Order: sequence, then C-alpha cells, then structure tokens
Amino acid sequence: MRVVMLGYQTWGHRTLRALLDSGHEVALVVTHPKSEHAYEKIWDDNVAELA
Repeated sequence: MRVVMLGYQTWGHRTLRALLDSGHEVALVVTHPKSEHAYEKIWDDNVAELA
C-alpha cells in the first residue's frame, strides 16, 4: 500500500518507523522544520532525518 504520512516530533517519528517496518511504501512525508523553541527541545526524534 502506498502511504502519505504527515507528522512531527516523537509521535510522527514512531508512526513513520512503524510504517517503514511494516513494508508499506511511504510515498511522501510531510513535516515541519525542527523547532528552536525550548518547550519542543524535549522531543528529540526528528521525522525529516528518518525520512
């Protein structure tokens, strides 16, 4: 199955990892750039790097 995935931070990273591990074809990943806001620095997983 071809999949388009939209997500960011830890939950987006975990979702993308699960899709990749399941054998689905991830055709497109949409995320936003890594934030420099202090309250978002606790989320280390980067969707763009995994994609």
